[in-house]
Amino acid sequence: MDQLMYSKEQVAALLGISKHTVTRDVSAGRIRAVKYGNRVLVPKNEIKRLCRNMRPRKPTEPRAVRAERAVAVAAAAGKRRKSA
Repeated sequence: MDQLMYSKEQVAALLGISKHTVTRDVSAGRIRAVKYGNRVLVPKNEIKRLCRNMRPRKPTEPRAVRAERAVAVAAAAGKRRKSA
């Protein structure tokens, strides 16, 4: 991070969030930004603040594992209905 200001696209890439989320958070005042012509720029110290305050994400299972579990649950539910 050697720049003083970052675009919304750069902020999204640095924080691992979507550009839409950055835009929404700027509009809501959760991310401090400066309007420069048509551009919206986020200061370097604001990115540092966001990084300090970010909560780590919970690790998620791969999609295939979730799908297998959903199939197993549906199959078990079907068996219970038939026996009832």
